[in-house]
Amino acid sequence: MTILLLLLNLQLVLGGAKEFPNPQTEWRMCGMPRPAFVCDPHFILSRGDVEKLDQIASEFRKSTSCLCSRCEIGVTLGIFLSHNISKEAATRHPTGKALAEMLRRQWALSPCGSDIVVVLLTHQNMSDFSLGPAVAKIFSESTATRIVSECRAHFESGWYYQGLESIANSFNDVLVQLQRQAKPVFKNLVLGIGLGFGVLLVLALTALLFVYRQNKRRRKSYCSDIYEGMSNRNNRRKSSFNQAEHLEKLTISEEDEPQFIYKPRSSSVHFARMNRQLSDVPEEISEDIEVLKYSKASYKENIPVTEL
Repeated sequence: MTILLLLLNLQLVLGGAKEFPNPQTEWRMCGMPRPAFVCDPHFILSRGDVEKLDQIASEFRKSTSCLCSRCEIGVTLGIFLSHNISKEAATRHPTGKALAEMLRRQWALSPCGSDIVVVLLTHQNMSDFSLGPAVAKIFSESTATRIVSECRAHFESGWYYQGLESIANSFNDVLVQLQRQAKPVFKNLVLGIGLGFGVLLVLALTALLFVYRQNKRRRKSYCSDIYEGMSNRNNRRKSSFNQAEHLEKLTISEEDEPQFIYKPRSSSVHFARMNRQLSDVPEEISEDIEVLKYSKASYKENIPVTEL
């Protein structure tokens, strides 16, 4: 009894393998001249359309990124199309989703579940897909269902190649976009932090430079206010002291001594006002000035020469 069951299971497996050949290992039964990703055992499409569809599936792996821990290729797409399936297979897989899931597991196009299988049964008007576990993490089932539903209009009109091509390209576009959005999240975060820090650093340096220039201008203005209008005579080198000339000046008579006249060194408004005020001094003050002159002259006569 056990042997009969084993033989029956072996017959079912072999029969299933012939009905659903693997395009990677049984490509001749799929109508392909070499290992491929498209299986068309009933020659529904022309060989040119099959070649183009297989090329799209090959580019699918190159355009998408790897979803496994270690791999050199992206997501693998497999396509199976036939007129119908046997009653035994229809009994075991009554829906297109179940049939696509069976083919994905049987073909094993990706070791880590990074694959998609699309099936099309023309006579039964059945089309569906199966997403591998790795793909389902980023590619939602609802999005894939919507894409296949929109492309069923091609199948109903008999444009099988156009419908399969639209599904393959739409899956590829969505996956590429999702992978680009998910990949640079951490990279963009680090880039944003670095950019913000750089902007703050530039602003801080600009503020420091502005403060430094302001302080420099203030110091320069203070110095100009202090030394503005001052004579440079004090900076000249003074001549040596002549004792004979000094005594001669002291012995000048009172009549020959020049009158005291205030002459400002600068023609500024301030000194003009002082000169006008001195010219308006009353005569009583002039007498005091004469007394001061006389006392000054008498003092000069009494100064000993040794003290000079």
